[in-house]
Amino acid sequence: MAGAGGTTGGGGYSLGVDLGTTYTAAAVWRGGRAEIVPLGDHSPQIPSALFRTEDGEFLVGEPAVRRGAGDPGRLATEFKRRVGDDTSIMVGGTPMSAHALMAQLLSWVVAHVSAGQGGPPATVVLTCPANWGPYRRELLEQAGRMAGVGSVVICTEPSAAAVHFASTERLETGDTLAVYDLGGGTFDAAVLRKDGEADFALLGSPEGIEHLGGLDFDAAVLQHIWTTLGDVDADPEDEAVLTGLSRLRRDCTEAKEALSVDTDVTIPVDLGGEHRTVRLGRAELEELIRPSLEETVAALERALASADVAAAELDSVLLVGGSARIPLVTELLTRRLGRPVAVSAQPKHGVALGAAMVGAQVSGLATPAPPAGGGRSAPASTASGTPSTAAARPATSEVPGTSPTPSPATAPGPAIAPTPGPPGRLSTVARHGLLISGILAALAVLVTLVGPAASSDPDVTARLDAARQMATLEGVPLEPGSGLHLTLAGRDLPAGSALVSDEQTVNLSGARIYAVGPLRADVTAPDGSDLDLTAQLHPADGAPWGRLLSLPGAVVVLGLLFAAAYAESLLRPLLRRGQHVTARTVVGMGAVGAVLGVVLVLAVWILAARLLSPVSVTVAIVGCVLAAAVLPLGLEGRARSRTSPAARAPGVTRSSG
Repeated sequence: MAGAGGTTGGGGYSLGVDLGTTYTAAAVWRGGRAEIVPLGDHSPQIPSALFRTEDGEFLVGEPAVRRGAGDPGRLATEFKRRVGDDTSIMVGGTPMSAHALMAQLLSWVVAHVSAGQGGPPATVVLTCPANWGPYRRELLEQAGRMAGVGSVVICTEPSAAAVHFASTERLETGDTLAVYDLGGGTFDAAVLRKDGEADFALLGSPEGIEHLGGLDFDAAVLQHIWTTLGDVDADPEDEAVLTGLSRLRRDCTEAKEALSVDTDVTIPVDLGGEHRTVRLGRAELEELIRPSLEETVAALERALASADVAAAELDSVLLVGGSARIPLVTELLTRRLGRPVAVSAQPKHGVALGAAMVGAQVSGLATPAPPAGGGRSAPASTASGTPSTAAARPATSEVPGTSPTPSPATAPGPAIAPTPGPPGRLSTVARHGLLISGILAALAVLVTLVGPAASSDPDVTARLDAARQMATLEGVPLEPGSGLHLTLAGRDLPAGSALVSDEQTVNLSGARIYAVGPLRADVTAPDGSDLDLTAQLHPADGAPWGRLLSLPGAVVVLGLLFAAAYAESLLRPLLRRGQHVTARTVVGMGAVGAVLGVVLVLAVWILAARLLSPVSVTVAIVGCVLAAAVLPLGLEGRARSRTSPAARAPGVTRSSG
C-alpha cells in the first residue's frame, strides 16, 4: 500500500485516522472537501477494540466488543494507553505489544476506506497526543509500517483539531488558540498561534494527562452505583452476571453522555437475581468528576504559562473530544480563564477531519484559500466543508530515525512552518531597530527643548493667570487703553477685549483656548497707532504640571492616551506572537509618531513656556514619526527570536518509510 508518497490506485485522496483510546474515526479529503468515512454499522466511529479468534484472525470494532462480552480474555481495549510500555498485552494467550495492536486496527481501517474509495490513499496521517515524545511517535510510525501503509505523517491531535476549527470559523493571522482535548482515555492541552493563512505553530510545551478521560468518568459512575447499592450478592463466575456487568458499563457510559443535555437519569442494574435501579443527577456526576476536571484546567493553565501567553490574550478556547461536551468543562474554563469557549462542530470527529486536511496539504491535493466575506463566521454545523483557512500546518520538529523535510515532489511547502531565520541575526535587527528609534526620539526631544526658539526678545512681558484668564504686564509702562494683537506662529488669534486696564492687566477671555503657555503679542496705542513693541505672555509662577489643568493641557493628556492605546493595539501581536511587520503597522506607528510629535510640541509650549521656531516643530514631529515607524522592526526581531524553530513544540512529522 502506498505511503505518504504513494500514487497508486485511487490515491487522489488523503486519509486522516484518529486512533483514539476508546473510539477510532477516519476522514478523507477528496474533491476539495473533507468528510467522515463511516466505519461502524451504527455510527461513523468504531470502538478501538480487537478480538483475536482461535485461528489468529482479528475482529475489529463492534463485532470485537460483542464477541469479547462472552470471552473477555481474547478482547483488547484501551491499548493506546499502553503504547511505549515494556510489558506486553495478553490477547487470547498471545503476548502482543500495544503498537502491534494499533497496527492491526490501522490495517483494518485503511483496508475498509480503500475499498470504499476505489484504491489506497496518497497520504495517511495519524494523530497522537501532543505530549507524546519521540519514542512513542516512532512506535506509531512502526505501527504504520506494520499495517502495510508505508510512510505516514504524524500530526498532534490539538494541531489537527485547530486545522478543522479554522475551516468552520474564520481565524485571523496572529490569533492565539488554546485547545482543550478531553477524549475517552487521555487529556491534551496545547496553545497554538496562526502565523499565516496556512500556518499553525505550537507555542511552549503542551500538557497532557495520560490516564484521564471518559473511561475514568464511566468508572466513577460505576463506583457510585456500587456505593449506592451496597453489598451486591452476585456470583462473578455466573455468565448472566458477566453479561449484566457488560451491559451496566454501557449504561454508565450512556448515562454520563445523557447528563450533558439532561439533569437526571435512571440506570437499570440487572446482575442475575439483582434487579434494581439507581438514580443519578447531573449535580452528583459533577461532584464525582470535578477533581479530575480541575486537574485538566490546571494543565491548560500550565500550557499557557509555558507558551508565555496570558489567558486574556487568547482569542478562543477550543473544546475537542466527546468528554469536552460535559457542561462543567465549559463552566470551569469560563470561570478560570474568562475567555470565550468554542465547542468543535464535530467534537468526536474534528481531529480526524483535520488530519485529512493536513494530509491534503502534504500531498499537494489542496491549496489553502481564505474564506469569502469579512469578519468571523459562525461554526459550521456539518462534518465536512472546504478548508478555506483550514490549510494550516503545525510547526515541525525532527524525530530520530525520520526525515523531517519532505521532498518537493511529494510534499510542497505546506507541511512545514516557515523558518524565521537565524536567531542571532534577528536579535541584531532588534537591537539596531530599537537603538535607531531611541536616537531619533531623543534627538526630537533635544531639539525641541534646546533648539532654536522664536526670534527677538519682547519689550513687554506678562504673567498669565490661566484660572482668571488675565495677564499682568511687566516691563515698559503702557498707557491704559492700549491693546494687544495676539499671534501664534504668524496667525492672528481672537483676543476679545484684550485691552490694558489701569492695573496693567489684560483680559484674555476671548483667547482662553490659548491661555496656557507663551504667546507673542503686538501692542497698539489707544489711538490705534503701532507702539512698535512686542509682548510675550508667560504662564503664572507655580508647578509646571499644574498648567495641565486646562483645555490645552487636557488635549496633551488625551493625545498621549490615544497614542499609547493605538500603539499598544499595533504592537501587541509583535510582542506576543512574533507576527510579521505589515505596511499597516508601519503606517499606523508613523501616525502615532505624528501625534506624539504634536503632543511634544504642545507639552514644551505649555510646561516650559517656550516659543518654538518652525525648525524645532518640524524636527520634533518628523523625528517622532521616524522613530515610531522604525520601532516595529526592532520589536519584530525580539518577538520572532523568542519563537524561533528551536523553541517550537512538534506538530507534524513525516516518517521515512
